[in-house]
Amino acid sequence: MKRKLAIFSASYPFGPTETFLHNEIFYLSNHFEIEIYPLLKKKQDSIPQVVPEQVSYFEPLLPRPYIKRVLLGIFNFSPILLFLRDLFTVFKTADSLSYSLKEWFLYLVTYRAVYANRKFRNAIKNNDIVYFYWANFPVSLIAGRVNLAVRVHGGEVNFARHKGYIPGARQKILANNVIYLPISEDARRRIHAIDYGARCVLSRLGVDYKGRNPQPTNCELITVVSCSNLIGLKRVHLIIDALSLVKNINVKWVHFGDGDLMDKIKEKAAKLSPNIEVDLKGRVNNKEVLEFYKTNPIDLFINVSETEGVPVSIMEALSFGIPCFATDVGGTGEILEEIGGKLVSKEFEIDELSKYIAEIRSLVQNKDLRNGAFSLWERKCVANENYEILREVFLKLPPFWNRT
Repeated sequence: MKRKLAIFSASYPFGPTETFLHNEIFYLSNHFEIEIYPLLKKKQDSIPQVVPEQVSYFEPLLPRPYIKRVLLGIFNFSPILLFLRDLFTVFKTADSLSYSLKEWFLYLVTYRAVYANRKFRNAIKNNDIVYFYWANFPVSLIAGRVNLAVRVHGGEVNFARHKGYIPGARQKILANNVIYLPISEDARRRIHAIDYGARCVLSRLGVDYKGRNPQPTNCELITVVSCSNLIGLKRVHLIIDALSLVKNINVKWVHFGDGDLMDKIKEKAAKLSPNIEVDLKGRVNNKEVLEFYKTNPIDLFINVSETEGVPVSIMEALSFGIPCFATDVGGTGEILEEIGGKLVSKEFEIDELSKYIAEIRSLVQNKDLRNGAFSLWERKCVANENYEILREVFLKLPPFWNRT
């Protein structure tokens, strides 16, 4: 008989986000009886993704209207002392008091509302293993009542990214039935900096093989691709700055993703010289992105983020044999090596990127970067191999019968 696993997501399976969780669930569904509990629909009309037949999912635990979530989070009988204790941390550690107080209040109303939800309480009662896909939930509320697995991507424990304060991050969780699953060594170090006694098992993400990118043959055009949300920390504007320095070479830049900065990116990109062709695709289904990689010759994938966990976008590019240029932030340096591209410091000089773009075709020919990129995927990012480790972690958790 399969063990019962409850997975708490941000919004999956509703909408196109959390595609990396999608891959995990298809693998884990062969070994566990799975229920999925999304917290919130990002859009009211979000359509659920197709999940395996043996997987069930529920409507989100929280309503979309913000005021309704606030009222549900305030007016209930769920525990509040934990949140009040955390309020003192705001005043001790926050770099921006106003920002952190808002974060604390959102934490309070969100997770008190979740805890008070009957579906959530039933999930805790009726499943042997509970898996939080993001390290935001105050797990001490249910520690000791079920086997807990907590995925940690990196941003949830990066204090600099959150102006010195992360809600609930400094809780001491040393119970034997709580295990943290950082996706990188960087995330594991950050967890142990908060709580050295926390149980951690490195559990990397991965992607499937979908084909190889066609070898570029058009000597008159270099194609570069990026894929990310258009938000400040992704620093996509730096790609435009680099392209503005590329002269006498025709370059096509394709970007997948949208966000608050789309209009500014369009405006800035429109000022590039005629030798630079820009194609801003906006948000598209992940399958369309992968199909583009499979059918269109690409010289270089670019990621110049200020901070990262371990970018699945880079894993996908490597799996197609596409060389990558990326900043050495978070766990990026754990999957990208010189044999498959170029890793630069967060504060890199813009002309490093512009020169690399101009030289990439000769680099690919001379150093066989494309095969090197693919070999990095084979060695580090194969989904089934990495998720097999996750399966073993879950199976080794002892049956938990102490239901309350």
